[in-house]
Amino acid sequence: MIDMSLTLLYIYFFPLLLVILLVGKFLKKMSLEYLFFLSIFFFYMLSVLKLTLLPIPFGGLLESLRQDVEGTLLFINFKPLWLKEHFSFLSREQLLNVLLLVPFGFLINYLINSTWKKVILSGLVLTLTIESLQLVLSLLLRYPYRIIDINDIFYNFAGSCIGFIFFKLFSSVYVKYVKKYNVKLDPFSQYIFNAGNKP
Repeated sequence: MIDMSLTLLYIYFFPLLLVILLVGKFLKKMSLEYLFFLSIFFFYMLSVLKLTLLPIPFGGLLESLRQDVEGTLLFINFKPLWLKEHFSFLSREQLLNVLLLVPFGFLINYLINSTWKKVILSGLVLTLTIESLQLVLSLLLRYPYRIIDINDIFYNFAGSCIGFIFFKLFSSVYVKYVKKYNVKLDPFSQYIFNAGNKP
C-alpha cells in the first residue's frame, strides 16, 4: 500500500519545494512574500493529495480487496444529493469536503491576480481534477478504492467559493483599517494589502 503520514509527505517533497523557491527567487525574481505564500500553498496541496488520493493499495492487499468486491469495478454516484431518497445536508463527510477547499479559495488570491471568476474556475478545475484522478486510479487498479461522487464536486466547489468570500471579507477589513489609520506597512504587510486592494 502506498501511504505515508503528512509529515513524511512534507519531508519527501521538501527538496522539490526548495528547487521551486530557488528558481522563483533567482531566475524569476519573485518576492520573498510571494514565495512565502507559495510555500504555504505547496504544503496545503500536499495535504489535499494525502486526503483525497492516499492510501493507494497494491500487491497482495490489492488482490485481497479485489476479491471482496468481485464484479464491481467502480463505485460512481451521478445522483445529486437533493435527489436521493434520504436527503441529508452537511453530514460530517460533506462538511469535510467543503472545508477541504476553503484554504484554496483563500490562498490562491495571494498567488495570482485574482478575480472572482478566476478563483471560482480554479476551484472547479481542482475539484474536477481530484475526482478524475480518483477515477483513473480506480480503473488502473481495477478496484474501486474511492467513491466517485458528483456531490464531492459540489461541496469542494462550495468550499473554494467560501474561501474566496473569507478572503474578500478579511481584505476589506484589513485595507480599510490600514487606510483609516494610515498604518506604516512592512514589505509582508504591504504584500497582503496589495493583494486585498485590487479592484
